[in-house]
Amino acid sequence: MAKFCSSCGGQASDDATVCPVCGNAFGAAPNPQQPQAQPTQNMQQQPQAQMDPNNGAPMAQPNPGQYANPNVNAKPDTLMCILCYLGILALVPFLSKKEDAFIQFHAKQGLNLFIVCFIASLAVSFIQGLTGLSILGLVSSAISIFEIVLMIMGIIAATKGEMKVLPLMDQIKIIK
Repeated sequence: MAKFCSSCGGQASDDATVCPVCGNAFGAAPNPQQPQAQPTQNMQQQPQAQMDPNNGAPMAQPNPGQYANPNVNAKPDTLMCILCYLGILALVPFLSKKEDAFIQFHAKQGLNLFIVCFIASLAVSFIQGLTGLSILGLVSSAISIFEIVLMIMGIIAATKGEMKVLPLMDQIKIIK
């Protein structure tokens, strides 16, 4: 665990006795007259931790790729996250949650997945009808299994609050 300076919010290791950013001793009251030290060229400036207004403790910062909402305690809407990957039902969050960038990301990805797999299955079925090759039924089944696996991956990522791009969906974007 790291500790945070009560004066400037700088982050330091557990065994540090003074803040590496401002030089204030840990456990001492913040000194408002003490000017904050400017980081040197070989010292990287640490991002300041946001303080919780309720208890004054540093708030957890979202990891890259995590659901970043101004309200840190908020979780993504689970029902909408699941609907994003249930085929044509992805239109519900896509049309109703236009202000939520997180839901829009997953709704667009779910719609793209549905459209691509629908067109691929339709094309394989059409070719199978023309040629009579029964082996193409296996290809159609493989497309369906692939779609189900990607749907499950998308639902898991969305309900965890992650904005992960599904395999092949970064290259195929029908709805942008």
